[in-house]
Amino acid sequence: MVLLVALLAGVAVLVTGTPHQLLCPEGWTDTIGECVKVFRERQNWLLARKICQANGGDLLGSKYHQDLNTHLLGLLEDGNTGGLWIGLYAPSGRNSLRFVDGSKPDEGTKTLREYRVTPIERDTREKRCVKLSHRNTWVGIKCTAIHKFICEKPYYELQCPNGWMVSPWSASCIRLERKKKSWDDARGRCHELGADLVKIVNDKMNQLITTYMIEKPRTGYWIGLRSRFDFDGNEFKWLDEQHPAKYTSWGKFRPRTRFPANCAVVHDRAVEKGLWSDANCEAKRSPMEMQPTPSSIACNCNTWEVIPAPDIAHNFKTSLVTPLPSITNKFNFCISDTPSQHSP
Repeated sequence: MVLLVALLAGVAVLVTGTPHQLLCPEGWTDTIGECVKVFRERQNWLLARKICQANGGDLLGSKYHQDLNTHLLGLLEDGNTGGLWIGLYAPSGRNSLRFVDGSKPDEGTKTLREYRVTPIERDTREKRCVKLSHRNTWVGIKCTAIHKFICEKPYYELQCPNGWMVSPWSASCIRLERKKKSWDDARGRCHELGADLVKIVNDKMNQLITTYMIEKPRTGYWIGLRSRFDFDGNEFKWLDEQHPAKYTSWGKFRPRTRFPANCAVVHDRAVEKGLWSDANCEAKRSPMEMQPTPSSIACNCNTWEVIPAPDIAHNFKTSLVTPLPSITNKFNFCISDTPSQHSP
């Protein structure tokens, strides 16, 4: 059988096994009905907010609450003695606090009392931004201070075509093809659908595929892993890679070291379910497929790198090779050229 896969933006899983899923990008955590991430590079409040916005979100705002606070502090290995910027500040000309979404903390609730916000001093205009301290309090300080920070953003809503299933770990859509073919013909069938044979990236994805496979015809499914002995010896490589596969799930005594068993199969038989073996590429098996979708992104940024949405902040930081205003303009241009992600 064939496994087909559709490429999406890189994401981390919240739910699995359906053609429609709400996901957080890789490196982000679902904590408050949205995706949250602690950035460990230290920035002033304004630049921290710009990095959050470049990632499709903002500094953590009005959905902040006690349970989230405890969770976020626990994410930091070093104890974060310096504090974390959050999306709370005193707008220019005002002495009252506002979240970045424009809402105001309700002073009649436990919010301000519980966190003991240090008042924004009327005679100190510089102390207009708020950090979360390691003591579980909000503290008004200078916006030019340098701290780590917390971003929030909506879920991605990733959808697969009818008959396909989301595989969040590979950011792909998967489907099984019942008709048996040789490995080359199976890949040709994938190409007819604008797809390719599946690439399995970790145990969780392999387990998802295992539960998705049907019991018949009990001969396994072709995947996009093979070895060309004239070039690779016995090294198995994924179709999109030049180096030996990092993740594998070979069965006992596999792979073998003889030609022509140089194409990979994932088994659906109960005794071997989820394990791989090498097989004769001319054998008739069904393909497991993947196909590109509109969620895959590209950026036409001239001499700039293509920057996948989940990695914007990292690449933005490492690309500081011209004055900041030029970078900001170019970066925003690239962002505007990428397809939008839909939130629920």
